[in-house]
Amino acid sequence: MAEITVKPFGRMPDGTDVKMFIIRNEHIDAYFIEYGAILQRLILRDLKDTALDVVLGYPDLEGYLNGTDYFGATVGRYANRIRGGRFTLNGTEYQLDRNEGENTLHGGSDGFSMRVFNGCIENTGICFSLISPDGDQGFPGELDLKVHVMLEDTTLSFLYEYSCSKDCPVNFTHHSYLNLNGAGGSTAANHGITIYSDRYCKQDEQHLPIVPPVPVSGTPFDFTKPAKISDGILTRVTQLRIAKGYDHCYAMDQEHFATVRGDKSGIVLDVFSDYPAMQFYDGNGVGHGGVIRGKQNLPYRKRYGICFEPQFFPNSPNEDYFPSSVAEAGKTYTKFIRYTFSDVL
Repeated sequence: MAEITVKPFGRMPDGTDVKMFIIRNEHIDAYFIEYGAILQRLILRDLKDTALDVVLGYPDLEGYLNGTDYFGATVGRYANRIRGGRFTLNGTEYQLDRNEGENTLHGGSDGFSMRVFNGCIENTGICFSLISPDGDQGFPGELDLKVHVMLEDTTLSFLYEYSCSKDCPVNFTHHSYLNLNGAGGSTAANHGITIYSDRYCKQDEQHLPIVPPVPVSGTPFDFTKPAKISDGILTRVTQLRIAKGYDHCYAMDQEHFATVRGDKSGIVLDVFSDYPAMQFYDGNGVGHGGVIRGKQNLPYRKRYGICFEPQFFPNSPNEDYFPSSVAEAGKTYTKFIRYTFSDVL
C-alpha cells in the first residue's frame, strides 16, 4: 500500500495556499502540488536505497509561477495546438484565447497548468479536482475534471475523469520532462527510445499537423527499434528544422506507447495509454534555448528532459480525419496514462 502525506508548498499571489501531496511506496516517491496538479519530483529508489529524481522541476512555487515550460503539469482544457484558436461545433464557431501567435496552445494563456486544483486523499491515492466554467478561455460548457493519481509497485498512473455541460473538445495530458539518468546537469538525448508506432504527423511552419500521418520508415522519426535523439537531429531533415528537433505527434494503435532506457542509469520506463496519439517532444525549447535553474540549483538546457504526451491529435477539432475529441454534454469520460519503471528498482 502506498503511504500519502500532505504538507504546505507555497502561497499564490491572491493568498490561496498550495499544498503538496507525497505518495510513496518501497520503490517510488512521487511529489505533487495542487498548482497545475504538477508532478514536482519523482524519486526512484534501488535496493541500496539510492534515490534518483527523474523529472525536471522547480524547488518552489515561484519557479512554477514564472516558468513557461509546463514542467510536470496537467495540461488542458485542450493539450497541444488548435489552429487559429478557433473551431466550429454544432454550427457555432468558438474563438479561443490565442497564446502562441494566432494559435491556442495547451488551453490558452490561463490553461489548467496554471490553476490551483483541489487535492484530497482517496482510497486508491490522490485526487486533484477542478471546475472550469462555461466560456473558460473560450471553450463551451462547464467542465468537471478529476485527476486520480495512483501508485502501485513500480507503476505511477493518472486517470482523467471528466464531464462537460455542453459538447466540447477536451484533451488532457501529463507534461513531465523525464531524464532517466537524473534530472538536471546532463542531456537525455542519448536515451534509448522505442515508440510503438509506424506513423507520425508532419507539421507545417506553425507546428500544426499535416493530414494524414505518414510512415516513419526510412526517416529519423522511426523509433520502432531503439534509437537516440542525438542521432536523429544530426540528419537536419526539414521536419526537424521546422520544430528545432523532435516535437511531433505519433498515431498510436496499441496501449503500449513507448519504452525508454537511461543510457547511464539503465532505468527503463514504459509508457501506456488509451489515447489515439502521443506527442513526442525532445525538450529543445527548455528555457527558450538558454539555461534555467531547477531543483538543487541544477542547470536545465535543451534536451535535458524528454516528454511523452499521450493525447488526442493536435488540432483535431478542425480535422475530420482525426478521431473526435469531443466530450458530449452530460456524459462522463475517462482516459489513462501509466508510467511503469523497471530494471534498477
